[in-house]
This record gives sequence, structure tokens and C-alpha cells, in this order.
Amino acid sequence: MGAANSRTYDAQPELASKMAQQQSLIVAFMSPQCGLCASLRPALDQVASSRAPELQVAVLNAQLDKQWAPEMLAYNVETVPCFVLLNAAGNAVCKTPPPRSRQQMEAALSEMVQHATQLAR
Repeated sequence: MGAANSRTYDAQPELASKMAQQQSLIVAFMSPQCGLCASLRPALDQVASSRAPELQVAVLNAQLDKQWAPEMLAYNVETVPCFVLLNAAGNAVCKTPPPRSRQQMEAALSEMVQHATQLAR
């Protein structure tokens, strides 16, 4: 994927490098087997395209639970999809509730984008 789209990260050093850029970052915990996750990917790509570079999007494959266990535990990720907004310092400032529908998750993502915009000011 191009730089303007959300990107799936396969290793912790890649994610650490992204976090070191000190920009707001939405970390999306998703699964390739999840239909709701797949339906939300275009919305994530839209956020990544329209808000770059002040807001970045990183997608983590939650099926790789052993690899991403530290992050999933740190952000208390119990279900997918789950979006966590990190501020420029890398601290979690908000997280989506357990998903009920695509519309609910898109609304939560929109609120995160607004919150990230306020953080950037």
C-alpha cells in the first residue's frame, strides 16, 4: 500500500519506528477473518489519506496474538475491531467500545479523528 493508506504492521520494531515519529496514531487491532474489520478498512484508508501526516494509522493483525500480546494487554483489547488513539507521546488517549455495527465503529473512528485534531493544536 502507498504511504497515504493505512498500513498493516507485521513486527514490533516497525510499529516502534512509526510511534517514534511523535505524531498521533490510530492503532487498529483487526483480523483478516473478521467481516466487520474488512468492511472498516476503507474508512481507515480514508482517514489515513485525508489526515496524513498529522494523524497516522497502523493496522495490527490481532490473530497474531502472541506477537501483539503486549500491545493487546496494554490497551485492554478484548475484541476486534478495536481502535486505540495514541497521542504524539505514545500514550493512549481513547479506545473504541466493543463493536456492535459498522456504523457505530465508523462514528467512533470519526470521533477519534476529531480528538486527534484537537491534540495536534
